[in-house]
Amino acid sequence: MLNSKKKLILLALLAVVYTGVKAQNMNPSNNGNTPYSRYGYGRLAETSFIRNRGMGGIGYGIRTNQQTNTMNPASYTAIDSLTFLFDFGLNVQIDKYKEFGMSESKWDGGLDYLAMQFPMGKYFAASIGLLPYSYVGYSYGVSDSLAIDGSLTDEKIAYTQAYAGNGGLNKAYVGLGFEPFKGISVGVNVGYIFGEVANDWAVAFTSGNYSTTSVNRQLSARALELQFGMQLNHTFNEKHNVTLGGVFAPKMNMRLDAHNITTTAYSDTTKVRRDVDIPMKYGIGVSYVYDKRLTVGADYSMEAWGDVRGLNDKMEIQSGLYKDRSKFAFGAEYIPSFISNNYFQRMRYRLGAHYSESYIDVKVNPNDAGSRNKEYGVTVGLGFPLKGQKSVINVAFEYIDVKPHNKSYLSESYFQLNLGLTFNEFWFFKNKIK
Repeated sequence: MLNSKKKLILLALLAVVYTGVKAQNMNPSNNGNTPYSRYGYGRLAETSFIRNRGMGGIGYGIRTNQQTNTMNPASYTAIDSLTFLFDFGLNVQIDKYKEFGMSESKWDGGLDYLAMQFPMGKYFAASIGLLPYSYVGYSYGVSDSLAIDGSLTDEKIAYTQAYAGNGGLNKAYVGLGFEPFKGISVGVNVGYIFGEVANDWAVAFTSGNYSTTSVNRQLSARALELQFGMQLNHTFNEKHNVTLGGVFAPKMNMRLDAHNITTTAYSDTTKVRRDVDIPMKYGIGVSYVYDKRLTVGADYSMEAWGDVRGLNDKMEIQSGLYKDRSKFAFGAEYIPSFISNNYFQRMRYRLGAHYSESYIDVKVNPNDAGSRNKEYGVTVGLGFPLKGQKSVINVAFEYIDVKPHNKSYLSESYFQLNLGLTFNEFWFFKNKIK
């Protein structure tokens, strides 16, 4: 039987999970302020938790009993046989945009992720949780003019285009890790991707006698995702540990229900159901740990977006809309001492960096050659251990610079504050009265 303290904790955790599910969108997508999220499935969410995020987002080769690592389900078996882990994260983000010498700043934030991990015997461990997959949030307008076809004069018609969107996709998952042999672990995450996205755009003529055209599109998505992982780890001379990890996720089908309302002089409603894809993905990573106090690691991942089918503006299935996306990440963590009376000696100090390319090939105009954004990020993180417990409050500061290949396009930068709690307790330990 659970004692009263654990019952209260469990009720609190369930309340947080229920609140997260009711809110649906775990990532602050309704407040996300990036015009590039208009394209594709939106801006892809981070898959790492706050500890890993402070280390540049590495995780494929990270193996620890102190925090859940959903990036590689093989890592679940690192948990202590008596331990229960609960992780949740929050973030606040300041966004800055630059275009044609002008700049603008906005901010957003919200609940990021929820996850639990627990042992299921000597060789098995499991995890469940709710994570963000992508987010959509934008609102902007463009003013221009066009010449009248067949006109013998230089007369032009002025017009304004307005675009707005919000929503995003989430992922609920169940994961299982298995350690068949010492130093060899395998695992699988089974995820269910779901969510809704709203996209609106309109063209209003500010001169001439022409009707305003507006389009409202509601998309509902659902898909099954599978992720397989493996980790090989070995300890040398008691203090040196090396872990090599890899993950693979096959290309899967995604079902989209689209509801389109086009309004000019009258309204026209179209409902369609389309099958698109989520991409094949693989990743590899390695970490080195010295004396359980110093951790350094690196990751590489590739998502084959170039092979997926997407939905174009005409609500038709089209291939070749996206580009393959690769990412490199590097990071480190240092803990001066586990037993020092000096609190700052027991804190966790982290830093990292990452680089990636966007899967979206943006074309503002149909005749554009396209422009893929490059993303550079640096991170700094801290871990604050709670007194008398293994639980840790994690903080990560992240700066991301988004550079478009076409220098005339909008450039972005983000400063993000991530805050997470890793609750770690001997959940399954039973006291004996003699």
